[in-house]
Amino acid sequence: MGDPARVEVLFSGESQNPGAGAVPSRSWTPAFAGERHAYGLSAPLQFGEVRVRKAVDHVWKHATSSAMTDLPTLLIVWHSRTGAAEAMARAAADAAAGEGAVSLLMAEEVQPDDLLGADGYLFVCPENLASMTGAMKELFDRCYYPVLGLIEGRPYALMVAAGSDGSGAVRQIERIATGWRLKRIADSLILCTHAQTAEQIAARKQLTDAELQPCRALGTMFGAGLAMGVF
Repeated sequence: MGDPARVEVLFSGESQNPGAGAVPSRSWTPAFAGERHAYGLSAPLQFGEVRVRKAVDHVWKHATSSAMTDLPTLLIVWHSRTGAAEAMARAAADAAAGEGAVSLLMAEEVQPDDLLGADGYLFVCPENLASMTGAMKELFDRCYYPVLGLIEGRPYALMVAAGSDGSGAVRQIERIATGWRLKRIADSLILCTHAQTAEQIAARKQLTDAELQPCRALGTMFGAGLAMGVF
């Protein structure tokens, strides 16, 4: 896969290395696995390659936050089993990065300090057996009390990938957000894959551009709203 420390990203049409001090412009649009391969790696990124994915997310977080320290930060927290929720999170992050600072983290990586350091939150996960996934539940278990009373009034939104429903996971996470006294800034987005059989449910999901468009729209709206201070 190549050395993750040498991951390169595309800035305004030119390949630069953020680790060498490059500063992204506001017009930077990150390229993600499954869409465009602009990372300068020896092989295309695949959704399942966790170590390289983490390296890219870390480089992106460092580059955007160092260049946009005067802008509010949108923290996008995601967990995915078969790729749908991950694709949704990355589509929203891609769009939001054109508006302001974005931090994209897997649920198992998030600590209370990450929540305290962000100005808004977008939670993204699948629904499994009418509930949020275990990794997302563990995130809330781990962080709920350490930040209770410290993030009240901050904006949040929610996206759920589901086979046919999604409302169970939405209710659970919205109830937790209510306990934190967060402010929901959009209706929770449910994307149904219509997977019903065991084989369909376990299969890797490939979402279409049309299916991902609402995720991009939410990311753009959230990022722009934070940058303009409307939330």
